[in-house]
Amino acid sequence: MVDSQVYKTYNLTTSKFEEGKMPLVNVDLWEGRKVEQKKKLVAGITNLFVEITGCPKEAVTVIIRDVPKHNWGIAGELSSEKFKDK
Repeated sequence: MVDSQVYKTYNLTTSKFEEGKMPLVNVDLWEGRKVEQKKKLVAGITNLFVEITGCPKEAVTVIIRDVPKHNWGIAGELSSEKFKDK
C-alpha cells in the first residue's frame, strides 16, 4: 500500500515540526526475511520513488511489518495451514 498524505515530520535542523507530502510505503511480509534482504528492499523502494517521483530520498518512509503465517489468511484459510511446506 502506498499512501501519499500530509504528515508532520520533525526537522532536526530547524527543531520544528513541518507538514509536507511524503510517500509512506507499508510492506507486509510473512516473517522470516533476513535483515540484509530488508535493507535491500528498503533501498530499492526508496530509489524507485526518488527516480519516478523526483522526491528527495529523505522524504521516503518504508515500514516493513513481519506477519506470522498464522495471522495471515488467504481464501478463508490460514497461511500457516495452506503453505505448511514454505
